[in-house]
Amino acid sequence: MTSIKQQALRGGFWIGVERFGQQGVQFVVSIILARLLEPSEFGLVAMISIFWAFSAALINGGFASALIQKKNVTRVDESTVFWFNFAISILMVAILWFGAPLIARFYNRPILTEIARWSSLNLFFTGFAVVQLALLSKNFMFRTRMIASLSGVFLSGIVSIWMAFKGFGVWALVAQGLVMNCTMVLLIWVLHPWRPLFVFSTDSFKSLFGFGSRLLGVGLMNAIFQNLYQLIIGKIYSASELGFFQRAKRFVMLFSHTPISMITQVHFPYLCKIQSNPDQIRNVFSKSLKYSTMLTMPLLMGLMVVAPNIIIFLVGEKWMPSVPYIRIMAFTGVLFVVYMLNLDVIKARGDSGVILKYELFNRSLLAVSIVVLYRYGISALLYGELLCTLISTGLVIRSMHKYIRAGIMIQLKWISPCLLATVAMALVAHGSDIHSLNLFSRLVVQISSGTFAYVAVLLLLRDKELLELVSAILIRLRKVK
Repeated sequence: MTSIKQQALRGGFWIGVERFGQQGVQFVVSIILARLLEPSEFGLVAMISIFWAFSAALINGGFASALIQKKNVTRVDESTVFWFNFAISILMVAILWFGAPLIARFYNRPILTEIARWSSLNLFFTGFAVVQLALLSKNFMFRTRMIASLSGVFLSGIVSIWMAFKGFGVWALVAQGLVMNCTMVLLIWVLHPWRPLFVFSTDSFKSLFGFGSRLLGVGLMNAIFQNLYQLIIGKIYSASELGFFQRAKRFVMLFSHTPISMITQVHFPYLCKIQSNPDQIRNVFSKSLKYSTMLTMPLLMGLMVVAPNIIIFLVGEKWMPSVPYIRIMAFTGVLFVVYMLNLDVIKARGDSGVILKYELFNRSLLAVSIVVLYRYGISALLYGELLCTLISTGLVIRSMHKYIRAGIMIQLKWISPCLLATVAMALVAHGSDIHSLNLFSRLVVQISSGTFAYVAVLLLLRDKELLELVSAILIRLRKVK
């Protein structure tokens, strides 16, 4: 019988294939689209992101996490969640469809009426797959989701690039989301055998809602505040400025949100399986934290150093105003990784009320910083977010410490080799920017020298996780031979 650890490791492999494949394709597509389209066209789509994200969070309702966290889930539980999500998705599509003129009037951009209406159909598609995605995560069946996800990303990329070449402008971006979500949901229904029963149980709903309602509150707050900057920038500043902000955000998310979402999708279900064993949770958490920071910290700090060169090389000089935003967001991205991993421990223990409490504090703090700083420019807003994330991360670590005895100083000790190696990497990469070389050569020298410095410092410090990783790779290579 396959152990939970083996299931998690196998699931982690397929999550990695999905995420790196998905982000690889999306990254290439976004680079091509950035060269074909104007920053203002990306800004138009970003203007409606807060409305779409809020609706998507409401559709999920925290029930996906509730299905994963609950040990003995029945078909009635699953069917109840499905029909609830289906009803809410229909409702949200209707609200956005008929409310689209109000959104357009708010931004004073008539074209947003049609953009918001067509984009709202994404909610209809996602409402169909919430239960299947939760069951796939709960049972570590990430290979099925990988097939559906990569197919959707690949097909939507082809369609959006073709439309951009043909001069459809912003509609290439709208079509990208619709094709991706529709394809993914259709394939999940084809590949996954689960089908809902025609039943809705109020007892099941109440049972799951007890845990999920608090996560619903967290999800709604996250949806609002993660997209609030788009709302403010789109209203106060120009569509082009919003496009620059969104481009910076996508670069940083590629190296922070993407890896951590990949890790937490295995991390959280695994912690739920061992939730009654604090010592085992501590061991798993320490490994997750060290491997996560080993991956994301050098990526984000490296991006901060090479940002000007990589922006010009990949998307062109017209996107250079994105560079200052990338550099601030990179620091926030590092803290976000630590914050999410600590939050997973609390969530796996079933304390969704604690999560809601800290998220309320975090968002209240962020709201204050926005009110105070919005008039001073986009960079000021981002510095405010960085400070709020720093405070919130410290508070969540303090709360999590009572479960597994892993406070701030312990976690800093765990990741200290990565911190030292990252500082060395950033200094070397910055000093290796040789202006006499062409742009491509400058990037190659910066990235290769920085990578060498990072690995060299970790080897000098005899970092246990790096040595384990190298050993595992060597064993795998010997087996291949």
